[in-house]
Amino acid sequence: MRILLCLVLFATPLSAQQKHASFQLKNGLTVVLRPITGCTDVAMVTLFDLGEYHDPKGKSGLAHLVEHCYVTSAAGKTPLRTYTQLIKRYPKGHNAQTGSHFTVIAFVFEAKKLEDELTEAAARMSQLRITREDLLREKPRMKSEVANMFGRLPHLAVTNLAREQILPSPRGGRKGGQTDHIEKISLKEAQQHWKSYYRPNNAILILAGAVDQKGTRALVEKHFGRIEKGQAVPKPGEVETAKSAKLREIEVQSISPSFGSRVALAWKAPRPGDKDYAAYLILANRLAYTAFPLRTSSNPIPIAVRTLDDPDLISMQVEAKKDEKPEDALARLDKLVVKALEKKLSASDLRNVETFFGSFLGLRDQPDLFLSRVPYFVAFSLGRRIQMGVDGEKIKKSLKAVTDKDLKRVAEKWFGKQRAAIFVRVKK
Repeated sequence: MRILLCLVLFATPLSAQQKHASFQLKNGLTVVLRPITGCTDVAMVTLFDLGEYHDPKGKSGLAHLVEHCYVTSAAGKTPLRTYTQLIKRYPKGHNAQTGSHFTVIAFVFEAKKLEDELTEAAARMSQLRITREDLLREKPRMKSEVANMFGRLPHLAVTNLAREQILPSPRGGRKGGQTDHIEKISLKEAQQHWKSYYRPNNAILILAGAVDQKGTRALVEKHFGRIEKGQAVPKPGEVETAKSAKLREIEVQSISPSFGSRVALAWKAPRPGDKDYAAYLILANRLAYTAFPLRTSSNPIPIAVRTLDDPDLISMQVEAKKDEKPEDALARLDKLVVKALEKKLSASDLRNVETFFGSFLGLRDQPDLFLSRVPYFVAFSLGRRIQMGVDGEKIKKSLKAVTDKDLKRVAEKWFGKQRAAIFVRVKK
């Protein structure tokens, strides 16, 4: 589903010392409450421990389809709604997104609507009614999204193609779902997938903003406490990092004549618990600052480094010049990467990492005055840090211990020969 509330690279930094309370219901639902002084809205984020890598063989896109239906199908007393109707209901924003290992459902609304929204959220976790009409409505939207992701929007296509080259989706799948797989998913399979796994024992519910901890806890217990547990999340498919590959050229049909050809490099990224993570953040931050001036209207995201949304990947791209050969465009990109990675460690590296990644990894502390403007970011980042086991304080300590020797070793290990190189040529 299209994301209306997307994480931005230079968002307001979030608190490293989140003033949150958490508890768990008997059915396994983990609940996190984060009051934000001065905030008049509430961000409600539900994170499920289930994503695309859990899709069965031959049915990639199943989690993506359930995500679409989760927010549009009828549930409890709420009738089915189109995506357009969904947008109108949540003018303050929403997000429905399927990652490799998680699914997020999020809505932002006025505080006075809290109980109504909790009532509906509980109904979607216990009384969702996925119908054939829903599949007929959502499958074409999904296939349109996938077409944008792998062709019609070249800046997305080159990143997603590079991702599939360096981190091939398991079980013959593809990010967003293979088109023929999506078409074959039956109504019964979609219904059963939701019924089995999108349950309280596989979820974290985060409420941030204008919430009173005592009163909100009572409401959560009232509406979610009786929902039955589901099955444990199945084991995800195994992903093998692809070996070094030569530059691969792919031709696509762009949605706009203004979009040109481009080249991208992609690398597998270490996870927060990895001993190389702090040094990796410094190098990733340098690439981000190098890529920032490359932004154009047709290339708005020259670097993809999403520590919470897509933590296993980092990629960087440049637009090809007129009549530029693929290998020449790659050499130009390579030169930028090498220049960024080979610099000596400086005090500004640590400051820049704190600024660039502080919003997501909890590396900075900010007063509620700032956080009140972005309740969704507070809720999502807090929830994902809990889900991923991210320890912001530990990362900060590790950053201070990084040396030039560490940077050189990590650059060779994570940004060396094991990478993907994709050139997307736009048909004229």
